Amino acid sequence: MTSRKPRFVDPLSWDATVEERWVLSNVRETLTGFRRAVASAAAAEVQAFAVAARVARAQMERSGSDSEFAFPWRAVAAELAVALHVPVGEVEARMADAELLEARLPQVRVALSAGRITRKHADVIREVAQGLPDAVLGEFLRRVLGFAEEATPRQLRVFASELAGVLHPVPVAEGQAAVREKRGTWTRALPGGLGEFVMRDEALVIAAVADRLDQMARLVEADERRADREAQAARDAADAAVGVTRDGLGFRVDREGNRIDQGAVRVPGGAPDPVVSAVDPGLAVRDAGLFPGRCAAGEGAREAERVRVTRTQRRADLAGNLLLTGAPTGYPIDGDPERLAGVRGTVAVTVPVTSLVGLDDGPAMLAGYGPVPAETARRLARYAPGWERIFQNPDTGALLTVDHYQPTAAIRRLVELRDECCRFPGCSRPAPGCEKDHVREYSRGGPTSAENLEALCRPHHYLRHHTRWSPRALEDGGIEWTSPLGHVYVTEPEPRRRHHAIHDPQPPPEPPPF
Repeated sequence: MTSRKPRFVDPLSWDATVEERWVLSNVRETLTGFRRAVASAAAAEVQAFAVAARVARAQMERSGSDSEFAFPWRAVAAELAVALHVPVGEVEARMADAELLEARLPQVRVALSAGRITRKHADVIREVAQGLPDAVLGEFLRRVLGFAEEATPRQLRVFASELAGVLHPVPVAEGQAAVREKRGTWTRALPGGLGEFVMRDEALVIAAVADRLDQMARLVEADERRADREAQAARDAADAAVGVTRDGLGFRVDREGNRIDQGAVRVPGGAPDPVVSAVDPGLAVRDAGLFPGRCAAGEGAREAERVRVTRTQRRADLAGNLLLTGAPTGYPIDGDPERLAGVRGTVAVTVPVTSLVGLDDGPAMLAGYGPVPAETARRLARYAPGWERIFQNPDTGALLTVDHYQPTAAIRRLVELRDECCRFPGCSRPAPGCEKDHVREYSRGGPTSAENLEALCRPHHYLRHHTRWSPRALEDGGIEWTSPLGHVYVTEPEPRRRHHAIHDPQPPPEPPPF
């Protein structure tokens, strides 16, 4: 895999043969069968842990002790942990989770046993359902299980959180106090000289932190591409002075057309692999040689071997810079070490106007995460530099338009808010970090309008244009994707999809248990 732009523009040159399509169809069926089998095995494992929990509970009742040490429970967990070669605490947690599924959420275990959902889906439902009262639990399970069958675990978590906020009689703000009590940071040593830093806080804070780091990383990438283009132009000019040019494949050739330096290939129009120089980020850690970022040449800077840096690694560098030095000093933009300090994280929060003006306390929605208290949204509104009015169809949940002074920016913002994440089936990449793709190609007369645009992350944007994956816009706003093997998948904008799943008056009947 590479971060360079693809050289292929015509999938016909490597399209699947009849035999390959037959093989891939069989592989697809085999893997979906394995998925169902793994889910069924996970359900059987849940039952086994639930039985162990029942035995432990019975022993605790016979013991007549109310000690917090719960020795019978721990003894049973230790018996299983030793046999399974896992920590006792992990088995205790699995027993408690299985007990909850069997006692309060048997429908989840049935769906898992039938292979309609995976273990990760079941864990998400269990976590969200823990705080729901029995009065709304049945309605929650009917709707969330139907949604889970066609959703990724991340999409399910957002939907389940929103659904719980709608059904739960306790205001979101009251639950938020308990959520904030769980905030904190942790560190953990990892093998190979690595370490892990974990931060838990309100979703609003985490989303803004992630967005700021991503914006910074994108600025660094853009600056590196600019520097690479300038360096390449200088090399090309130097080559031209001695009669060296490039052939159609990007190889350097001399006056007679002989290739030179065949290992160095530059695709015309393509960006070189991103490379940076390892240097010291700032005064606090300058002597440590930490953070393989890029720093302006000068006192204290040192050149080292050029290494490839992914966006994820850049975000880690920038986060470390910010925590250790108070500023992202390791990645100056165009020679200015203060440029990234001005980047601010942004989040998309949809707030009903009645909540915004204080007529009620209906929860707001943080894009990609779930509900936030109305008071938090009102606090944001007081200090936000600007807001955009979104007009939403109250019956379908579809976003209709965004009121904005700049039309092109308004369309882009509407697509981001409408889609919320990449529109490729199963992808959860947030829409603000995605490219805006014409469903009907612009070269074929497709208009640059919200109706003809979709948010696609860069890998799926490339996949759409360089493979047989083909999208088609539907009249109701859905995108119909056809795979190379001919399978059809329809994706709806996530806000509208959740709206239908929450407010549909007649959810599909739950299938009977085995």
